[in-house]
Amino acid sequence: MSSKNVSQRRPSRRNSPSAKSQIKLMQAAEALVGRYGLRGVSARAVAEAAKFKNNTSVQYHFGSLDNLFEHLLRYRMGEMEPYRQAMLDDLGYRPGDQIEPRMAIEVICIPHLKLRNRKGEFPYATFLCQYLPERFPGGFDWVMQPSSGSPSVISSLISEFRRSLSEMPETLFNRRLASATLLFLNNLRGIGKMPGITDDLSEEFLIQDSLRQAEAAMTAPVLGP
Repeated sequence: MSSKNVSQRRPSRRNSPSAKSQIKLMQAAEALVGRYGLRGVSARAVAEAAKFKNNTSVQYHFGSLDNLFEHLLRYRMGEMEPYRQAMLDDLGYRPGDQIEPRMAIEVICIPHLKLRNRKGEFPYATFLCQYLPERFPGGFDWVMQPSSGSPSVISSLISEFRRSLSEMPETLFNRRLASATLLFLNNLRGIGKMPGITDDLSEEFLIQDSLRQAEAAMTAPVLGP
């Protein structure tokens, strides 16, 4: 996601009343987009789902529904930052180290498992499966400039990952990483909706298989035009 697509509006402090209202609105939007699609959700519907009496609450707190979506991306990315850093630490990774595709895919994807609701579903994964293809149909630049407030762990990781695949054109890298991530997220939301997991097809097996699929999407041979 390019820094030019990011709102300059700053979110409120996490524990302030305004921040709590923002989180409620973001959570409501996340669920609605996952259920009805990006084009099936309005600012008014988000305010009503969040149980706000004022139907212009989205405009008041975010300026627009698009800005709300951008803040939602940052909010969720920020939640996953500590998990990604812990994974890198456990792997003994240090900035500048070579990043293998499997490691990069795992650190990008596995933290999404932490964003599971009480029903066992993954609403943020479902939201991204709707939002990213609609807003960025040609892929997107994952690494934002520090001035945009981008979480440092994910930015640094993908920047290093891109360097490790320097023979791959940048546009193709962006498209492939978007496809690989969406493949995993789409599988994840399917896992969250499955009525039951059998012993010979455990949730862990399905997650690992999804990671293998995502890795394969990232590392498929690059053919000439």
